[in-house]
Amino acid sequence: MHGYGKMTWTEYHPSTGVSSKCVYKGNMFANVIQGQGELFKGNGEIYEGEFENGLYNGEGVYRWPNAKQKYKG
Repeated sequence: MHGYGKMTWTEYHPSTGVSSKCVYKGNMFANVIQGQGELFKGNGEIYEGEFENGLYNGEGVYRWPNAKQKYKG
C-alpha cells in the first residue's frame, strides 16, 4: 500500500502475557509506516509525528495515558 491509510494489528507483550490492539493512521510506503502519522497503542499511549521505515523518526509528540506526561522532540 502506498499513500494515506489505516493499519491495525495486535501486539503481544510477553512480560505481562497481554495482547493489545494498535492502530496507525497516516502515510505508508510499500506497506511500511513512512512519513507523517498517528499511532494509537492499546495501552493508551499515542505518538503523533514522523516515521521512517516503521520507526519513530524526526519531530513528534509521544503521550502516555496520564495526560500530564508527554515528550515533544
